[in-house]
Amino acid sequence: MRPLILGILISILAAPGPAQNNIRQVDFKKLTYPLSGPLLGHNELKWQGDAKDGYSAREPIHLANGKDHSGFTLQSLRYIDLTGSGKQSAVVVLFCQTGGTQNTHYVYIYSSEAGKLKLLAYRHTGHRACLGLYKVYGENGNLVFEL
Repeated sequence: MRPLILGILISILAAPGPAQNNIRQVDFKKLTYPLSGPLLGHNELKWQGDAKDGYSAREPIHLANGKDHSGFTLQSLRYIDLTGSGKQSAVVVLFCQTGGTQNTHYVYIYSSEAGKLKLLAYRHTGHRACLGLYKVYGENGNLVFEL
């Protein structure tokens, strides 16, 4: 009986694990996020990272355990199907605490393609009542920002 149990246990442990292209396997608390443009004073909603917007690249955000040294923390993570294909994307919200009274959010949208993480887009939101983020979620294949 023991050889049978040992054989089953070995075959279970040696079996290949789940495919690495599952977006839920990514540890977003230990990720480096791109950053561009001003940290604060946002008076409009803009997708970032596009050179035509006139934003220059800044030092990226390096999270460790969901936080970095400059005041960014991972506030929320949602998995949604943005295309209706059944494939999930990750919507990551980082909160930027400045130490003062003005704060802002950065929203990053990621997918997983061929086992690699791909940044689709990111944007900042304003401060509190001036385009401040209330919540972001998926609905009927759309990405919805409540401000």
